[in-house]
Amino acid sequence: MDLAGLIDMNYFWWAFNKLLAPAMPFLVIFIAISAAGLLIGTLIWAFKKMRS
Repeated sequence: MDLAGLIDMNYFWWAFNKLLAPAMPFLVIFIAISAAGLLIGTLIWAFKKMRS
C-alpha cells in the first residue's frame, strides 16, 4: 500500500509555509508566555503552600 501519492509532501509544505509562516512568531510568543505563566503560577502556588 503506497501512501506517498495520497499525501503529497511538497504540497503539504507549500500549504504549511503559506498558512503558518506568517503566524509562527505569534505562536512562539504565545507558547513562551503561557509557559512562563505556568511557571510563575506554580511558584506562587508553592510559596502559598509552603507559608500555610
